[in-house]
Amino acid sequence: MSRTLSIALLICVVAPAFGQGIAPGGPGNGVVTMSVPADVSATVGGTVSIPISVSSTDNTVNFFVADASCDGTTVAFTSIDPSAGLQQHIADNGLPPNCDIIIYPNLANIFMLPFVPYDITQYGAEYFIVNLDVLTTQPGTTDVTFQLMVGNNPQPVTTTITIDAVGDPSFMRGDVNNDASCNISDAVSLLGFLFSSGSTPQCLDGADVNDDGSITIADPVRLLSGLFGTAPPVDEGCLVDTIATDALDCVASSCP
Repeated sequence: MSRTLSIALLICVVAPAFGQGIAPGGPGNGVVTMSVPADVSATVGGTVSIPISVSSTDNTVNFFVADASCDGTTVAFTSIDPSAGLQQHIADNGLPPNCDIIIYPNLANIFMLPFVPYDITQYGAEYFIVNLDVLTTQPGTTDVTFQLMVGNNPQPVTTTITIDAVGDPSFMRGDVNNDASCNISDAVSLLGFLFSSGSTPQCLDGADVNDDGSITIADPVRLLSGLFGTAPPVDEGCLVDTIATDALDCVASSCP
């Protein structure tokens, strides 16, 4: 997927457990702690959101300065949204005099100076939500590092994103013609596909009756053996593919 992201400067009109970064929160404020999830999940080609939460020894936040970084190729920052609590705080108290959000694909920075100190007990701990696009086409893991940028020697905290392949829909193994059952017509359809230019099954995973990651003569043989008693019947339950790395997919199936 190709994309171009230029620097974006957003004025807020304007989020949770978790690694933690700690820093003094400013005059009249307690020690602020920023928390992010240790792990989140995403899928290839999808999106992922990471909430930032705050806590404070006096339950208020007078200002907040933090940055986040990622590699910008596996995942890339796209936006940063205020939490529901922060939106309500702004609705109750007015727009902040200063709120800047700067976003590059691999770097994001948040500066927030609320007009009225943010009351965690009233509005909740979630503060901002960082959103990213998944750019990689391969499953794996990647880290997003956050750091509270005020105070002495703040410690970075990390969220690990686990990226999974996009899963096929559930299907019934052996239901080659997608009629919600496994019977002789499925074996006929499968033999036609293999040997007489029959139509391609919509769910190739379902046609892989013996679940070996390929479709061969062994699949109709397995189906017929289950139907006529020389082998256990094929399980007619709905399931998902157990071989995530095979070349078979499932465009549509009779399963919900």
